[in-house]
Amino acid sequence: MNAAEAKAAGLENNAFSLATAIGSEGHCEPASRICRDGHHLGTMFSWDGREWIVVDLENKKFLGTYDRLAVVTLNPDDDESQADRGLNQSSLGCDLECPSGEWVIDADEIEQLQEIYGDNLIVLWEQA
Repeated sequence: MNAAEAKAAGLENNAFSLATAIGSEGHCEPASRICRDGHHLGTMFSWDGREWIVVDLENKKFLGTYDRLAVVTLNPDDDESQADRGLNQSSLGCDLECPSGEWVIDADEIEQLQEIYGDNLIVLWEQA
């Protein structure tokens, strides 16, 4: 999904923000975006034109650099703890105020998370 498709789908939160940070709508690079909600200070994602530099603002901790990111959510079901089966542990940042929650992850982890969650894992945006 590109930024225009994300906006048309109403994804004006983390998925849209990260998509625009990498210049898919002609925005200037480099760019930074902060992913947060009312419960977290957040995580800063800075795109330098080649990779993401990720800093956990909540814990004042450098998390590393990543080639590609993705934003995922979970289909709602009766199991409120389903994110604890691996998604929370893989998450670089999250926004739990979105309808079903959104998590920003290293795109290389999608396949492993799909094995755990199956159809419950929805990829909202994946960097090409």
